[in-house]
Amino acid sequence: MSLSSGVNIANEGEGFFTTPGRTASGKLQRTISPSFSDLWSQPRLFFNSLVPTEQQFLINAIRFETANVKSTVVRNNIVIQLNRISNDVAKRVARALNVEEPQPDPTYYHDNKTTDVGVFGTKLKRLDGLKIGVLASVAERSSIDEANALRSSFASDDVDVIVVAERFEAGVDQTYSASDAINFDAIIVADGADDRDGWWEKREDGRMGSGNWKVPQESGGPRPTVST
Repeated sequence: MSLSSGVNIANEGEGFFTTPGRTASGKLQRTISPSFSDLWSQPRLFFNSLVPTEQQFLINAIRFETANVKSTVVRNNIVIQLNRISNDVAKRVARALNVEEPQPDPTYYHDNKTTDVGVFGTKLKRLDGLKIGVLASVAERSSIDEANALRSSFASDDVDVIVVAERFEAGVDQTYSASDAINFDAIIVADGADDRDGWWEKREDGRMGSGNWKVPQESGGPRPTVST
């Protein structure tokens, strides 16, 4: 068979599709997919897709929120639910809450990962517009010189570098008393300002943390620390 112009159209056996007669059978039910009962594999996928530093951030956040829960029953229930996501997460939170560390509940455990979830696992495509705080000290002039050298290095990428020290001097943009860690996209501690005379109080897990700095009164006084 063909059209008037001679172009062939489908015939049975040549591109022609037939379907046998079909009838509905069985009891019609309105139900939801069994996957709706799975509340744990998706959070595990999210956690697996983070780099270790981001995972630690998440653990710290869960510890902070659950530490404000007064009921020991609720705390224990939180650990139970976390254990269905990850035994590692559950145990690390349980230790902070003084709750018994659970045994693995592996029903929904998997090692799958996805992309574009975390921030640290992927290099930034562009740097322009970011603000970097460089922590320096007027007691160590070399730290201020280093900070300004970094400023020059980042200038071509349109990165704003702010040099922070105890007081204003040449090359210093802000004082510790007027600065806050949340105002910066990144923090660099210059050589000579990292641990001189015990300025920095490290946390129990060995990290510096983030948040407001304790402000020194003047050069030679208590060194600025980072608190969380």
